[in-house]
Amino acid sequence: MEKSPFSPDEALAVAYLIWSLICSDEQLSTNESLYFQQTIQYLGLTPALFERQLSKPEEDAYAVIVKMSARKRSHCATLLRLAYQSDEVVDRVELRTLNEILIRAELFRTDGAKRIPDDNILL
Repeated sequence: MEKSPFSPDEALAVAYLIWSLICSDEQLSTNESLYFQQTIQYLGLTPALFERQLSKPEEDAYAVIVKMSARKRSHCATLLRLAYQSDEVVDRVELRTLNEILIRAELFRTDGAKRIPDDNILL
């Protein structure tokens, strides 16, 4: 398994958004639970650390995500799409939530005027 490109704060924010998405329909399938557990491991988080994140305001997670580089935001969007697909059910509530997260977190924003350099680029 590849190494997560996210810092610890970014990893917590990504996990928070994924959790919000898979819980939005108020039904947590076995596949969604397994996907979330695998994602937590991939992000280098412990369940206890993630539980503390749940007590923080939702806006904090979005603020962290919006500041990430375009490459990291794209990777976050991929993780969210995989979370949506993990239960193999087309759910309108989850789809609406996914769209809201993508827009609110500005995951497909071009960095144009607000250019945030990718981590691998020398300035």
